[in-house]
Amino acid sequence: MIKYCRILGKEGLKFMYKQQKKAPLEQSSFLFWLLVCLTTILLVWSPFQKALFNGNSFSFERPIFITLLMSSLALLAVSIQFFLKWNTRTIRDALTLFGLLIPLTYLISIFPAASHYNAMTMLLAQIIFFTFFLLGSYFVATNKGLHFVAALLWMTAYAIVVFGMMNWLGGGKLAAKLVGWFSNSIESGVYRDAVMTDSNGLRLTSVFQYANSYAAFLIAFMLSALYMTLISRKWQWTFVHAFMLAPMIVSFFLTLSRGAIVLIPAIVLIILFFLHIYRQLLFLLYAAVAFAASLLVLGPITSRGTDLHTQFSSSAAWSGWMILLAASLIVGAIAVVSQRYLAPLLERKLQNLQQKRFMLFVVPAGAVIVAVLGAILFIGDTPAAKLLPENVRSRLQTINFTQNSVLERGTFYKDAIKVFKDYPVIGAGGGAWSALYEKYQNNPYISRQAHNFLLQYLTEVGLVGLLVLLIFLASIVYLYIRWHFQRSKEDRPHLHFIFFIILISLLGHSLIDFDLSYLYLEILVYICLGALLAIAGDVQLKHSSWNRAAVNKTFAAVLAVVSVVVLIVSARTLSAENAYNEFQQVRQSSNNYSDIIKPLDRALDLSASNPTYTLQKVAILFSVYNQSKDENFYTQATQLVDQRLRQEPHNRQLVDQKLSLYKMKQDYKGALDFISSEMVNFPWDISVYEESMSLKAQLGNAARIANNTQETDRYWNGALADYNQIQERIQSLESLPEGQQQGHPFAITNKIALSLAQIQYLKQDYSAASSTLQPYMDVQNFKDATNKSVIRWYVASMKKQGLDVAQLYNNLVASDPNEVVEVQKIIDSR
Repeated sequence: MIKYCRILGKEGLKFMYKQQKKAPLEQSSFLFWLLVCLTTILLVWSPFQKALFNGNSFSFERPIFITLLMSSLALLAVSIQFFLKWNTRTIRDALTLFGLLIPLTYLISIFPAASHYNAMTMLLAQIIFFTFFLLGSYFVATNKGLHFVAALLWMTAYAIVVFGMMNWLGGGKLAAKLVGWFSNSIESGVYRDAVMTDSNGLRLTSVFQYANSYAAFLIAFMLSALYMTLISRKWQWTFVHAFMLAPMIVSFFLTLSRGAIVLIPAIVLIILFFLHIYRQLLFLLYAAVAFAASLLVLGPITSRGTDLHTQFSSSAAWSGWMILLAASLIVGAIAVVSQRYLAPLLERKLQNLQQKRFMLFVVPAGAVIVAVLGAILFIGDTPAAKLLPENVRSRLQTINFTQNSVLERGTFYKDAIKVFKDYPVIGAGGGAWSALYEKYQNNPYISRQAHNFLLQYLTEVGLVGLLVLLIFLASIVYLYIRWHFQRSKEDRPHLHFIFFIILISLLGHSLIDFDLSYLYLEILVYICLGALLAIAGDVQLKHSSWNRAAVNKTFAAVLAVVSVVVLIVSARTLSAENAYNEFQQVRQSSNNYSDIIKPLDRALDLSASNPTYTLQKVAILFSVYNQSKDENFYTQATQLVDQRLRQEPHNRQLVDQKLSLYKMKQDYKGALDFISSEMVNFPWDISVYEESMSLKAQLGNAARIANNTQETDRYWNGALADYNQIQERIQSLESLPEGQQQGHPFAITNKIALSLAQIQYLKQDYSAASSTLQPYMDVQNFKDATNKSVIRWYVASMKKQGLDVAQLYNNLVASDPNEVVEVQKIIDSR
């Protein structure tokens, strides 16, 4: 790992030696090596836990809190070292202090949070990110630290790529065995969705289980590998990085990510402006060679992978690996030879041109022209395009602004702005989008991610939080760019540039997808920010009157307190999950209430705000209450639901449980008032309209029987208003742009038709009632309770009109003889 120091050269090593003397982390200290161990464990372990995806649901939590536990230990170690040796002397130190404002904005946003639990989880996630920023900023400032982190990133990145290819080429079970002892994502002997299937066919996702985010990861390390191929002084390292280009490029195309394909030329263009002219040419040359070799083998590897997922064949698997190996060896050999002979020649020939500023733009301009020509060749219906596999070609040919994914993202972004307008200053807390999107959505899509990091961030912490983040990012990037172009010609090729490449790649793609909902990827972002600040932030602060010693000790003390609090919280949360797992096991083997509820109560004691635990306990209390009618169980359930709804007002399952509480006591007016208040939060949830119309039809009928005409009209007119609102929303879906899908179904259901028909029937409009019911009736299904009610009311309405439905009536009665009485009750109703 340490052999990367050859890359820096003499001047670079001098600089790093100066940095090392100023660094607060002593390389020989116990704390330094403790941080080495913790960082290694976290960066090797976390990618294989679904890359720490934060889906704002219980199933994703455990790896996040394990990471939090280990991060708190790292933060505690850093705080101790800072207490002993840290001074606010440089801009790096000042920006580190400023970085504390990021978790602080998440702390403030908890108070108006749309979901208290999600907001707390995101606050804790910010502590993880800040810890890795500190590691990047101060740990990487040492010579050993820099090369250790760089080597660790390469090791894990290449392992992820190889892991993905193993799953593609039939080695999924072997890959699962290699990581199964520490990964929680193994199901049926394979890593779940390492190769996923959707409407486009098979898509490679590796550890991410989402192809687009894997593509973003590949962009970052593919372009970094190209850069490392340029600057590595030893031919062995040149070969290793060039060798891995073909597997990464093949994997990139196997993700079928259109957004990543569109983005990569822009990232390449940015990188070129930071390179000397001869390195620009070599960068493009190696990229061209690697892409050409990869495209030549892409077809055979694609077809073999597709076949292997249908039926395993060892010969097909081995031939796939041999083809990929051949391409990798060719690319590696060309890179080594070029670096040995071509690179020095180009450097000598183009040395004079480097002094002319305009020449810096010549190669990038040429690259743009080549990229445009390449797009025409491969996106159009051309012979070159036909060299690509069918699935890749079809994805390329559907790159446009009228496809569903583009149009839907536009809708997400507009809806995110709606959320921001209601929570403009400090946002709606962490996880705001997943909690609120159903309230603000333009149409009934299902997406718990806004597919844009900055907009999702804006909904969570508002304008204040976003400005803090942007100032933080912009300051570090500005310092690094200034440092880069101020360095002498000999110093420009430096290892830190890989952190810049990774940073802009991940941040760039996060503007069109939810990559940074993967905590592993955001950890990489913060490591890169810290690493860039480590080299560019060593600018002395001007003397001022404030007490630096007090600030230094206070900062270290704050870190220590935060680390201890986070350690306790994460330990309690993990203990709560262990208790919950025990509850699930006991529930399967015992029917004793005391045995079942004991571990669940322990989980709630340890993590009272967890909605999953509350939902489970309330469900058990419901069951016991229905059996025993003991009011104590009902009271407990009511208190739990009300308490959790105050913190999670947009949790749909809690809303259902609250509604059930009203219905258990036959408080239909209370149920109607409650569900009516929730319609604004779930305007595209058809089940909410079903409940509302059913209750209004029922209450209207009760008022009719009581001869309360005014109340009858109020309820029934309210039901008709609901029906009209549904129709208006259905009609509004027709205005969606062509090519954009509406999302989940939103249409008149048999439950809605039944409520409307009941009102029509009781108004003695029997013809309208039968016409309303007829399209929503399945005359072959007498098992579904709702469909049975539809048939029952349809038969009654037809009989009232004197029309013949003998066959349907006989079938209904044959399914249940009690239907004779039920139908007659409807006919006799007055």
